[in-house]
Amino acid sequence: MFTFRPFAASQAEYEAIVAVNTAAWPDDPSTVEDWQYNDQEYNPQYLRQRFVAENEAKQIMAEGICGESSWSHVPGKYNFSFSLHPAYANQDLAERFYHYILDFLAQREPKPVYLLTHMREDKTNRVQFLTERGFKAIMRENVSQAEIADYDYSPFSGVIEQVQAAGIELLTLPELQARDADWMAKYYDLDTTISKDVPCPDEFIPQPIEEFAKMFKLPSFLPEGLFIAVDNGHWVGLSSLRLNKANPEKMDVDLTGVRRSHRRRRIATALKLLAFKYAQKRGVKFLETFNEEANPMYQLNLQLGFKPKPGWVTYRKDL
Repeated sequence: MFTFRPFAASQAEYEAIVAVNTAAWPDDPSTVEDWQYNDQEYNPQYLRQRFVAENEAKQIMAEGICGESSWSHVPGKYNFSFSLHPAYANQDLAERFYHYILDFLAQREPKPVYLLTHMREDKTNRVQFLTERGFKAIMRENVSQAEIADYDYSPFSGVIEQVQAAGIELLTLPELQARDADWMAKYYDLDTTISKDVPCPDEFIPQPIEEFAKMFKLPSFLPEGLFIAVDNGHWVGLSSLRLNKANPEKMDVDLTGVRRSHRRRRIATALKLLAFKYAQKRGVKFLETFNEEANPMYQLNLQLGFKPKPGWVTYRKDL
């Protein structure tokens, strides 16, 4: 027997839901600190609601979430996901949790028009669960990982120097903060401009700069791991690394991109190579990233030595 209820944002319950999620995804652990940040700093204008399922002993054995996307908001679009502890990973619990979330959303205004969720492609039981309930795959993101402990830079010899010789400065965020009083506005403009070109199920909607600035509170945010290309004072490209506090041997590559006016000049390659060198100095062994399968950045990652892992698929159901 299971009881479903809204999540209570206590330290003990955060520890319980992170433990469930880590048990369900042992190769992708996370930390309580990250989950607390994601909840506390989420734009309150948009729905974000967590749920739990308890067994008869009042132990949390499943966790879930639903809400609205702050960066691609469409009225009536709701996202959801849930994870089950492996000891209880059965279709009956999944079915009940799914309907519990649907019942919650049915009471919302605006009424749900369509649902989005995502699942890793190698989780065949969960993929089948979604497709049997009318969800259709609409986007696939490739995950890839690079071993950098003994990375061979020789195929890219001279790339960084060539980019710099063309007049492009390659700097870290702290270096730019020290010399450019307008750094926040420039960073915001660059990041949002690049993000508009990243494939997404719905149109990307930039958040106000005040919401964007919350990223500096993110536990995984790493200013020294944010590399920026500057052309005569104009910020034209970036590549950023994020700490992975649950696995210090790994870092996550966040956003990498270049303005359309400066593409095909090997700027992204140079930025990524600098990120590799920085991660190596910190003792990191692996870098991991993801890209929509048709995104040219994925091909660049493969050229740089990233190896494919099981990808994530976004599913949609019209109601």
